Amino acid sequence: MSSFAWYILFWFELSVGSGDGSRQGDGKCKCETGYVGFMCSNCDANYFAVQKTPNSIECKECHPACKGGCDKEGAVGCKECRSGWIMDASEGCKGL
Repeated sequence: MSSFAWYILFWFELSVGSGDGSRQGDGKCKCETGYVGFMCSNCDANYFAVQKTPNSIECKECHPACKGGCDKEGAVGCKECRSGWIMDASEGCKGL
């Protein structure tokens, strides 16, 4: 596949997949909740990316116990814990 064809395929997947947002006439995308960036192709704070295809991601919300983001699903994916939770090495954030 040529690089031009790959770019069109990549753009098409971003524009029709989850998180594509919509144009509001000012040349900027209005991203769906959880998505940010020029083409809404990045995850917002407190969301993490799940690879859907080689060229697209889905942004999922972090567990409610997470503070400062996460890198995978559930309390075990938290980078830090919110107040009222404590970090457990094997289970992630656990309620006090």
